[in-house]
Amino acid sequence: MDEPTAALSERDTEQIFAALLRIKSGGTAIVYISHYLREVFRIADRIEVLRDGRNAGSFVPGDTDIDSVLAAMLGRNAEQLFGTRQQAPAAPAVLEVQQLGWRDRLHDISFSLRPGEILGVFGLVGSGVEHLGRVLFGAEAGRVDGTVLVAGRPYRPTSPAAGKAAGLGLVTAERKTDGILGDLSVAQNIAAAFWTDLHRGPFASFRAENAHAEDWIDRLGIRTPSPDQPIRLLSGGNQQKACVARWLHPSVRILILEEPTRGVDMGARRDLYAQLDAMAARGVALLVLSSDAEEIAGLSHRALVMDRGRIAKRFDHGADVAALMAATASVAAA
Repeated sequence: MDEPTAALSERDTEQIFAALLRIKSGGTAIVYISHYLREVFRIADRIEVLRDGRNAGSFVPGDTDIDSVLAAMLGRNAEQLFGTRQQAPAAPAVLEVQQLGWRDRLHDISFSLRPGEILGVFGLVGSGVEHLGRVLFGAEAGRVDGTVLVAGRPYRPTSPAAGKAAGLGLVTAERKTDGILGDLSVAQNIAAAFWTDLHRGPFASFRAENAHAEDWIDRLGIRTPSPDQPIRLLSGGNQQKACVARWLHPSVRILILEEPTRGVDMGARRDLYAQLDAMAARGVALLVLSSDAEEIAGLSHRALVMDRGRIAKRFDHGADVAALMAATASVAAA
């Protein structure tokens, strides 16, 4: 089973685990491939760690801990997965969302985001977290209620073109269907959002396109034989890095990232987190939407929890995994 719970809610995950235990008790052997270590520790009898295509460690859950396994996955101390959070600079908000509503999925959403800040939004599947970024970018059809200000000016998220023109970028959760252009090259994928910056009129400059791509391939550590490689042949982590590189443009002041490390190995995950920290240090405002509580807890300056299309809890100084999960559970119970 390869990442069977990546896009599932907590309840659906519990049903999967119950089914696995029944299958196991009947004598079937199960190979469970996952980046979610808490799940692995819960259901596995043995753990084999792979790194760079080789065995990097063998563990028995009862005789080890998550940090030891994570260190084997990363090849270094587990604490280095997330960088040290620097305090976000005190500055006027670059994004202000007031009483945002969309269809029957989002209700009365309000928050602000400052330059250089990473605001994490945590929610399980069905909470509305999967719609918020797309609505703000203008990628969802239908009327959007409420008020959105970008750098103090009114902004209507009517289309992706409007979002881009306002200085927003969007890295989508569904990389294969909404992110990469599979048959195009790595260079063409990286250049896709700002193609006109690299070409003169109707004439393509592949030299400029490749030079631009090589710069980001080097900066983000994208593993590819060349910029001309079809992006569909790259690993998920390297595809995701290219999707992020697409929006690393001076005009992007607010970058929205949906599930930024879903289906990404720990090494690529570490690289992506380091790049997000670097972007925040340059003054880019980051809105990270994720169903991974550990990711939101480790990455964010401030955090919100969504449940049933509403903001259920606010953490103004970050939050740990238990607090994020408890906020969701308490609303569901109520």
